[in-house]
Amino acid sequence: MWDKGRVPTIDDDVVIDNLNQVVYSLAEDDMQECIRLFLNLYIDIDSELSLGAKTAKKK
Repeated sequence: MWDKGRVPTIDDDVVIDNLNQVVYSLAEDDMQECIRLFLNLYIDIDSELSLGAKTAKKK
């Protein structure tokens, strides 16, 4: 942040906007990664349940 004793300039606003864009981009990447991991976990659980159901039917 800038010194509270001085008036912010346009350059300060540009820097802050750029930092915000980086933060939002990282947050979006994290969210996409979380969704990917969740879907993979869901697929794994679904596969295990399907395999268990097939095994139970054979008995």
